[in-house]
Amino acid sequence: MAFPMHRLLELSTPSAHVAVPGPVEPAIVSYYLELIGIGAGDRIVVTVDGAPTEPAPAVVSLHDLRAARVPLADDGEEAAATVRVRIRDDRAVQVLSAHDRVGDGGTRLSSGSSYIDELYRYGARTGARLAAHGAIGSFAIDFALDEDGHAAAIGASTQPEEHAHATLLALRANAFRAGTVSDIDADWREAVAALRATGSAWNPLARAGVVVYGLETLAETGALSVVALGNARTESEQCYEAALTALGAVQAATTLGWAA
Repeated sequence: MAFPMHRLLELSTPSAHVAVPGPVEPAIVSYYLELIGIGAGDRIVVTVDGAPTEPAPAVVSLHDLRAARVPLADDGEEAAATVRVRIRDDRAVQVLSAHDRVGDGGTRLSSGSSYIDELYRYGARTGARLAAHGAIGSFAIDFALDEDGHAAAIGASTQPEEHAHATLLALRANAFRAGTVSDIDADWREAVAALRATGSAWNPLARAGVVVYGLETLAETGALSVVALGNARTESEQCYEAALTALGAVQAATTLGWAA
């Protein structure tokens, strides 16, 4: 699922202009702008006609992976890591990040793992092949790990979204843990208020805390994407667990309210 509101964090760069899909409540826009300490100004365009706000992704196939000399995993292997790559308009290739896939369906920034160099090398090779054939845009590849900890590609990622890593860069944190919280039957303001009241929300002084995405669709989906940031992996994990507790309390309070 895409979470385009992370693009608002690009406005921390003074020359940036951002388009986000609308309609969207001004208060939701303000939530993200407060994270980077700026006002809306005239650098935001809200689209209301269904026009795309993200560039089309590059398409990567198993043929591309073979041609780039990337080892392939056996059929049926589960994803353990993901590498994300961007091919710029000038065909320059940038490997953006490597993520671990967590058992609950979430992700976290890879750190200190022996296979990181392999992920970056395979991502760069694949990007170079796609760029040579005229592709531009971002793509992501899922990898399995063998018993020796070496990476083998499964194919195009089932979780190509970039909001977690983009948030880490914009807020200058060192680690993230991301995942989805479902079955939230409450207004988005209640969810944000619970994170703030429990001290789980992003704290710019500590450079740790939680940012949530999917506020604009919470009423329809009942789900929020949680991005917990920290100065180290352990801190981001602690922030993530605190956010789950805070949002769980919102759900419990809402259930009690309905029962009453």
